[in-house]
Parts: sequence; structure tokens; C-alpha cells
Amino acid sequence: MTLFTLAAWTCCVPGVSITMTQSQVTHVSMYPMSGRTMNERFGSAIGTAGDINGDGFDDLIVGSPNDSSFAFEVGSVRVFSGEDGIVLLTLHGTLLSDHFGTAVSSAGDTNNDGVGDLIIGAPDSDQNGMSSGSAQVISGLTGELLHVLLGEHVEDAFGSSVGCAGDVNNDGFDDLIVGSYNESHLVSRTGGARVFSGADGSLLYEVFGESPFDYLGYAVDTAGDINLDGFDDFVVSAYLDDDNGIDSGTVRFYSGIDGSLIRVIKGESAADYFGFSVCHSGDVDNDGWDDVIVGAYGNDANGPNSGSATVISGRTGEFLHVFRGEQAGSYFGYSVSGAGDVNGDQHDDLIVGAQFSGTNGLHSGSAFVYSGADGTVLYAFHGDDSGDFFGQSVAGAGDANNDGISDFVVGAWGDDNLGSESGSVRLFLSVPFPGAPEPCPGDINDDGLVDCNDLNVILSNWNNDCQ
Repeated sequence: MTLFTLAAWTCCVPGVSITMTQSQVTHVSMYPMSGRTMNERFGSAIGTAGDINGDGFDDLIVGSPNDSSFAFEVGSVRVFSGEDGIVLLTLHGTLLSDHFGTAVSSAGDTNNDGVGDLIIGAPDSDQNGMSSGSAQVISGLTGELLHVLLGEHVEDAFGSSVGCAGDVNNDGFDDLIVGSYNESHLVSRTGGARVFSGADGSLLYEVFGESPFDYLGYAVDTAGDINLDGFDDFVVSAYLDDDNGIDSGTVRFYSGIDGSLIRVIKGESAADYFGFSVCHSGDVDNDGWDDVIVGAYGNDANGPNSGSATVISGRTGEFLHVFRGEQAGSYFGYSVSGAGDVNGDQHDDLIVGAQFSGTNGLHSGSAFVYSGADGTVLYAFHGDDSGDFFGQSVAGAGDANNDGISDFVVGAWGDDNLGSESGSVRLFLSVPFPGAPEPCPGDINDDGLVDCNDLNVILSNWNNDCQ
């Protein structure tokens, strides 16, 4: 068991602010999760599933796109309890070589039953032609299939990226976004992405790349409501777009109210692959607007393919932080995610993977957690052995142990624990040391104090129906 210290965070006793120091909180690697067979590549895709079993602990979703236990490389997905790490749900693709589980995500609450649902991509399924692709929406409450979304053409690779789009049409149901980066719209492999209604699975919006081999839709996610019009917006990347040089990459923000383009952010230079990874990052600068983090593993600022990750303000489109990989060839930014507030400073933090980093051997891999407040490194994690590719996937895990501090998860698809490339996932839980001050339940507005401001929040919501 490995311990990692956290930067200081605050909790409270009535009327008194107390600071917890680095020596009072750790992050502990818990519930080691591994693939069951060789070449399964368990951990290639990971994410929070929300609290699907209603026990107060956020759960985890993990994809194994090469799992052949049901049929050759049909793929599988498992959902693990955040409370104790047991498997809550196991799902499989339909046909051989579907690669079900290539992309996984919480879908939000698409059927408005009070429990978060799941969306899973299978980009090589063949319902509308070879590798046309598909995505399945699964009820978190029952495990039943809610929607099947299909690619339209041969080799679209629909389902290569999936996500919750938020409630883009403001109907009270969370909606879905699916990328098809290999789709050819008018010209070859422009790529595309589609937003679907969570309520009935109908198509709401579709967007396409502008030029051949843009690969629009390689990464997709909600952007939150970045223009404060009451409708959630969405972000789609085209990591091979050539606007600032060949394969410099772009990221595009679209309006949830009408699907129109809000802004375009471009990579710095040729072969940056800006937008290879994209994720909603929460409100990093605490200004009331949601922000986004974008990976560019090909950026060469600290050597060829040292990589970078950029946090973009949802309010202005300005760069809040630019993180740089430290080693040439580390592919820093191959994966990025919001991590939630891991140090209790009221700013959402970030996690970035560098799967080719060589700290513990060739391609052992690394992951780094950064402060959203000031961009400093909070912790660094490394794969155990050569070829682990630790950090190929990273994600915030919500609050998996229900202690009030956000947790996070890192995948290592090349880990050989149960056979070559069986894969593994590490969940890092926040754990206060014995004797550390307990978080105070009376601090309603999370300002570090229990005072009249908290009472005002309670009174302003008096008699509201919270069901």
C-alpha cells in the first residue's frame, strides 16, 4: 500500500477555521483491480459511474476492449463498488471484435429515475457495416439496455468516444454525445459527433469536421453551461486538424441550445495532436463557469513528444494553466481529466497521464495531479514495471469513499498481473490520518466556517422539495 500526501485543506468546528496539513491526509491505493485474462487490456477506458447502487459511495466503470472470454475481442465492461471494490455489474459486447468498452462514461441520469446511467462505446461493431460502430446506454439502477445508438456507415468507428452531454435541451433528462472520428462526411474522414436525447434516444445535433482527416469526434465531452444561457454545451476535438500546421489539432465548443459553434481553440504547432484527449474539468478558477482540459501528447516544448495539457476557461476561452511533460517521448497529455477538488481548497483539480514515461522502466507510465488554483503539482504516480503504460487512462472517481474529498483512478492496460497485457486499474482514495480534524457537517456553503451564512442557506431553501 502506497501513501501520497495531499496539500493542505480546511475543515471546521463552529466558528473556527482549521487547516489540515499534508501530514494529516494521504491518498491510498485501494481495491487493486485487474483484468482476468491475457491481452484483455483492462483499464484502457475508465471513469466514474456515479453512485449506481445508492449506498452513498461513487462507483467506477472500467473497459476491457480486447476481452475474449465471451467471444474473440468482443470486449467487456465492469462496474466496481467505490465502497469495497466488489463487482456490481458485468457487461459484454454482442459480436466478436466489437471492442466493446473502448470508451466508457457516466451518461448522467438519462431516464430521470434518480440513478446515474452508463454509456459504452463499441467502435468496431458491424450493425450498419464493418466497423460502423455503436454505443449502448445502460440503466445504472437495473443494468437494462436503455438505448442502442448506431454508426451510419462502414468504418465510421462510431462509439470510439462517448460521454454525457449534460442536459443540452433543458428537458430534465441528461443527454449523450458520441464521436465517430473516422466518418467521411462529403470528404474522406472528416470525422463527426452526434448528440442524442437521453429521454428517447433521438438525434438532437450532429457536427462534422471541415477537411479530410480532421478526425473530428476523436474526443467528446460536456463543456457545462459555458455561456450561462441555461443549456449545457459540449466540446468536440479534431486532433489532426491542420489550422496551425499539419496535425496541430483543434477543439471546438458548441452551444447546447442550437448546436451552433461557440469557439475554436487551436493547437500551437504542427504535430501537437491538440485535442487527442478532452475532458470537462469542473470550475477550475472558481468563477462560476465550467472549464475544460485538453491534451496534446505531441507537443515538443520539452523535447519531441514530451506533450502538454491545457486548461481552458469556459467563460473566456483563455488558457488558465498549461502543463508540460518533462521527458521527451513521455506522451504527457495522452489522457486528461478533471479530478474534482482533491485538496479541499474549493478549486477543482486536474489529472494528466503520460503513458510512455519511463520512471520505472521503459513505458512504465506516469500520472500527475495538478492544483486547479495555482497549477502546482500535487502528486506524481508511476507505473511499477516496464510496459505497464500506467496513465494511458485517467479519471476523477468522484467521492468513492464518501469522506468529502474527491478521489481519482488511473489505468495501466499493459500490466501483466494475470497474463500479458491483462491490465490493471488503481483507485486512489483520500484517507485522513487518525486524529485529523473531521469535516464539519454544519458548513453548508463550504467556506470553512459554521456561521450565519450557513443558516441563511438553510432558511432560503426552507420547505423546498429535495426529492
